[in-house]
Amino acid sequence: MINRLSKTGKTLYFLGMALFAAGFAVNPLLDIGDVPAAVSNLSIPVIIGGILLIAASNFFKRNN
Repeated sequence: MINRLSKTGKTLYFLGMALFAAGFAVNPLLDIGDVPAAVSNLSIPVIIGGILLIAASNFFKRNN
């Protein structure tokens, strides 16, 4: 899947995965560790932003 993306698409994909993982890690529902309330309030918007970046990466395909 990643081989058919351009450099911009790959960058968006990996940035989206990093944002999704960061948002998932500080999600208060998982209770992974002691996370400040200000950070845990941002977990859902960060997860959504990561998903949007992953979806946007599909528009940057490599031309053959």
